[in-house]
Amino acid sequence: MGLVVARKVDEVVELYVKPGTDPEELAAALSAGIAIRIHSVQGIRGEQPRAWLDIEAPEQIGVVRQELRQPGAEPASSRPVIRLRRNAADPAQGQ
Repeated sequence: MGLVVARKVDEVVELYVKPGTDPEELAAALSAGIAIRIHSVQGIRGEQPRAWLDIEAPEQIGVVRQELRQPGAEPASSRPVIRLRRNAADPAQGQ
């Protein structure tokens, strides 16, 4: 199991390449891939459901909740981002 992060709808988990990472090392590490598994989903009446994500990534990849990003860090728009969004067209999402 990797890092487990709880997120509500529209909350963000950012994946980024750590500063100083050698591009060749990164390419080799990424060949194994990044695994993101939905660990569980729970909701309490009147609150948005939460999904627990289990994220396994090479050590050259940083994983951070958006609200914990350090001040002065590059903006999220310049980094690869995973977004969890509710799809209004999907009837299963409306439950």
